[in-house]
Amino acid sequence: PVRQITITYGQLNEQSDRLAGVLIDKGVLADDIVAIMMERSIELVIGIMGILKAGGAYLPIDPKYPSERIAYMLKDSGSTIVLSDYEKEIIINCQLLIVNCKLKNLPKAPSHHSSFILNGRPRRGLHHSNLAYIMYTSGSTGRPKAVVVEQRSVVNILFALLEKYPFCRTDSYLLKTTYIFDVSVTELFGWFLGGGRLAILEPGAEKDPQKIIEIVELLSVTHINFVPAMFYVLVNLLNQRNVWALKSLRYIFLAGEALLTAMVQGFLKLGTGILLENLYGPTEGTVYASGYSLNGWNGNGTVPIGTPLSNVRLYICDKYDRLQPIGIPGELCISGAGTAEGYLNNPELTAEKFINNRSYRTPRTYIIYK
Repeated sequence: PVRQITITYGQLNEQSDRLAGVLIDKGVLADDIVAIMMERSIELVIGIMGILKAGGAYLPIDPKYPSERIAYMLKDSGSTIVLSDYEKEIIINCQLLIVNCKLKNLPKAPSHHSSFILNGRPRRGLHHSNLAYIMYTSGSTGRPKAVVVEQRSVVNILFALLEKYPFCRTDSYLLKTTYIFDVSVTELFGWFLGGGRLAILEPGAEKDPQKIIEIVELLSVTHINFVPAMFYVLVNLLNQRNVWALKSLRYIFLAGEALLTAMVQGFLKLGTGILLENLYGPTEGTVYASGYSLNGWNGNGTVPIGTPLSNVRLYICDKYDRLQPIGIPGELCISGAGTAEGYLNNPELTAEKFINNRSYRTPRTYIIYK
């Protein structure tokens, strides 16, 4: 049997307030980078919320990373605080301040911060241009590069998805994506805009399609993300006898890889009525930039990446940054409210990948070369 632990909106608000007070006590200021290294859990959600309420930006680190990679990320980011629920030798060796995120270790009420913590309101003086998170991606040279994302970019993608794929009070989003990948942002924050709930998949279960099916049925999950490779495994497991277990699902979001036509057609033939959505976007574009509904696809040719989401623009340019005519191949560039601020501590790469966009008269001043 699945062991269920539940937490209300009020409890999440109060406990993340307490954590935010602890972080402020430790000296966290607006735009400070706070590393977080935890397994997927309720405490992870509280930890990320607490960092944001304190004014910081969260830096997700996989506890399973090699020590050398962890040390590099901590040094490169300049993070001096690590939020964790256990101790790891590499953190101790880096002489960083460790904040234990087990709920029982948090103070009951940081009363001397009462001017800050008022019914869960964020720290005064914060702005939508403050940082939300720093996410490291593997560079072409093998050296990780850190993408810097502002709060306004995250808010834009969350509202864009809410508009295109409604999420209401009776809905449930499954947190199954490893939080070092940006797709997790839609799971970590996308559920409370519509007043719904978040179901958290136990660590490791994201690799087990049968376990995912069981959790979807048990917790009445309505919104779920898949990388295509895992989706294919799921499709091969489904048949007319067990597909009913997915009856609560309204949307399946696919992103991260090009889709195989046969697998999409195989799922659609099951006649589930679940809306299958192909989403595209690099980390530099804040999760997603475009979307395409596969339920209306005719099955011919490659699967399209669709049209831009709200406040996003897509361009096809030549090597001189000039717009290509319709039907002429080129380089895909992204502009708009989802555009990241660039790469942390890497002005050369930022200048190469992010260019001035005033000539195209769009909401933001940069486009991204992918």
